Amino acid sequence: MYDFESLVDEIVRQRPDITKEALLNMIKQKKLTIGSGYLTDQGALFVIANELGISLQHIRRSELTLKDLQIGLRNVTVKTRVLGVYPIKTYTRKDGSIGRYLRFVVFDGDKVMNAIAWDKCLDSVSQELEMGQVVRLIGCNIKQALDGNPEISISVGGKIEVLAETNVEPSMKIYEGNALIEGQRIIGLKCQAITDAKSTSFIRAGKEHTVIQFRAKLNSNQECRVVIWDPVEQLSIQKGSTVQLINVKVKKGLNGELEIHGDTATGLNTVEREPMSVRVIKVVKSNEMFALVSDRAGKIIPILFSSANEQRLRDNEVVNIKPESETPKYFVCKSESSVRPAFVSFPTREALSVKLAEAMKKDSRSMLEVIALSHPMKRDVRTKNGSLVPLTELLVGDDSQEGKVSAWREASEKLEDIDPGERLLLIGAYPVNTKIGERVLQVDRYCVVEKIHY
Repeated sequence: MYDFESLVDEIVRQRPDITKEALLNMIKQKKLTIGSGYLTDQGALFVIANELGISLQHIRRSELTLKDLQIGLRNVTVKTRVLGVYPIKTYTRKDGSIGRYLRFVVFDGDKVMNAIAWDKCLDSVSQELEMGQVVRLIGCNIKQALDGNPEISISVGGKIEVLAETNVEPSMKIYEGNALIEGQRIIGLKCQAITDAKSTSFIRAGKEHTVIQFRAKLNSNQECRVVIWDPVEQLSIQKGSTVQLINVKVKKGLNGELEIHGDTATGLNTVEREPMSVRVIKVVKSNEMFALVSDRAGKIIPILFSSANEQRLRDNEVVNIKPESETPKYFVCKSESSVRPAFVSFPTREALSVKLAEAMKKDSRSMLEVIALSHPMKRDVRTKNGSLVPLTELLVGDDSQEGKVSAWREASEKLEDIDPGERLLLIGAYPVNTKIGERVLQVDRYCVVEKIHY
């Protein structure tokens, strides 16, 4: 493999009218023209050589990255990672004979590119291409695809080598952005199904196709529709499942909402939840049995449980939980195997409590001690459907700030009979924004409000 300096010297040798200094300046200008972040110095050098009509004999031995590839490059070698693979298909040549081709997707960091291997090139593959494999693509021509983007084409004289390497970059990067962007290609995405997946079959152009779809919540709490066309596997995706998607795109649906779309080359699997150690803060036995537990970061989580776990879930115990399902509001741990004793060091109950100012900034439930600064203010609010529901509000504070706590419907009773100056323990309260933009702490049916007596 030749280094950058060797390739510069080769161009200067073939074009004596271009000095090394002039060539380096041409590289800078080419990178500016293409745009920042799209080319390495070596990649720009290949593009310039192609424009000058220079044949670089060393190109075949130099491994490029996807950033280096521009339309028009010929006979180059690329080392990259497979992101998705489509089934091998056939086509009819002009002479009536049958040919074969394979479409697949490769990625290199944030750069994703389509590739297509033709005919005898497929015979060079020693094993079936699979997602995640590191490959060396030899003898590639970079052509313009129908969408205008560069596409790797490997045909006569080309070769695909599957490398034994595994611990190399880029890895399967999981998208953690705050917002989806139309047209965005996402390498990896984890989401939580908030509906059961629905599978539908249909006939198009004489062939049967399948589509599965469900609504999901992303890490950013954004909700969207997920649509997978002709998936390789028909997974049973249920409400509450954690789903991992590999190689998907963001598209705009018929209703204008951004959606996640995948196809046959999309990896789709459900992720089994790892056991999580938590401290039991409060067990509540009413119409339904639930416990408020805390993770190590002080995030309070409601858990619905049954009599099978009644002996394990006790106030202040540390346990391992592995919910069989979850909703946006609570985990379900009703099977006996979902709760187990945990013999690990864990923050104390007191250390898991936060101040009011911190609770107002979090995006999860918290535990905190506050002082009531007013009597409860109760009123009826008319909803969109015309019904009246009770709302109780209470002004509270601690040494970090003052704020308002609110409770709707049956939860409003939790804030009654409180006098100014009384100390309160709020377990499971979470911040919300009101219609007028005010940040308040919400108390719902899965919260506990206790008076503290010293």
